[in-house]
Amino acid sequence: YNIASPKYFRYMYSGSEDGIKDNFIDEIENQKGFKGGGALYSYGYEYDYPDIKIEDHKVAPILLGIDDYLINKQKFIDGVFDKEKWQTGNYIIIGEFGNKKSLFKAGDKIKINLKNKVKKVQVMGKVEYNFSNGLRYFPVIKEDINDESSPTLGLEYIYMKPNEYKELTGDKSIMSYGFDVEDSEKENFDKLLKTFENEPDFSYDSRDLQIKSFKDFKNLIEFVGYSLSIVLFLISVLNFINVIATEILRNMVNLSILEAIGMTKKNIKKYLVKKNLIYSLCGLVFSFIIMLLVDKYILIGFMEQAKWTSYKFVIMPLILVNFVNIIIGIIFTGRFYEKHSNNSLVDRIRSLE
Repeated sequence: YNIASPKYFRYMYSGSEDGIKDNFIDEIENQKGFKGGGALYSYGYEYDYPDIKIEDHKVAPILLGIDDYLINKQKFIDGVFDKEKWQTGNYIIIGEFGNKKSLFKAGDKIKINLKNKVKKVQVMGKVEYNFSNGLRYFPVIKEDINDESSPTLGLEYIYMKPNEYKELTGDKSIMSYGFDVEDSEKENFDKLLKTFENEPDFSYDSRDLQIKSFKDFKNLIEFVGYSLSIVLFLISVLNFINVIATEILRNMVNLSILEAIGMTKKNIKKYLVKKNLIYSLCGLVFSFIIMLLVDKYILIGFMEQAKWTSYKFVIMPLILVNFVNIIIGIIFTGRFYEKHSNNSLVDRIRSLE
């Protein structure tokens, strides 16, 4: 679970006035089934470059206080967490978002300057930064805060031991509080948190809510995808029927002449079926080539950008459409020709002259 003010979840957290109240945390920690939790501290917009900076580097540091419990849940991409060193207060952890690499690496020593109050620290390691362990927005900080055309500074997310963070910033507000509970007590915690939601300064999120939200989003994508597929399927089938009907009507004179010189209706039907099967086979080959090109040059690259998705090439829908076209090419062709060749041969040739 993760609790915070409604503004935090609406990407509007600005500072201490938007922090979560201690009384909510106290009641949660005293609830049966509570396993453990940790707080994330942030001053929001209170400090900005150049009030806060890293000496000898033109970057915009975003300081965050973080409890040990939350650190143990982070994925380290550089270095390892050493609890004994962390307790000294002389170490920090860098947060890295996606492909935006930090200037610093494990072992680097830096000086954090907040209104001329300097804190010398060493980088213990780097973790993946995301909305679950930081601000839910990305500040845009200019080198010259009075000039919008000045260069935008790179952001450096810096996690500190809470006591050191409070001492340096003077801020004690808790931005969010994450905790775990016993599985058997989840229902009771859900009820408790829903009662807290009656308060205007409380909101929460949980793994179950995220799963439900993701499933709803997945169902929406599937609904749109299947609806579009059905529409395209119907269009393709109707179009193929139209091609067959047009081809037969357009060549009715030639077909009637073939029948007049001795070709039976049965042979003509076989000829038409074979012709339409060739159409269907050509459509299958052409569509398969298009699918391969779209797959290689569009879909694979697009899906790689969405890390929560996986993609594989599926040919079964194309085979199903082609199978329906084959059935149509066999059944519809024969019946359609039969219907339009009921008149006598003389009448058909005369009417089509």
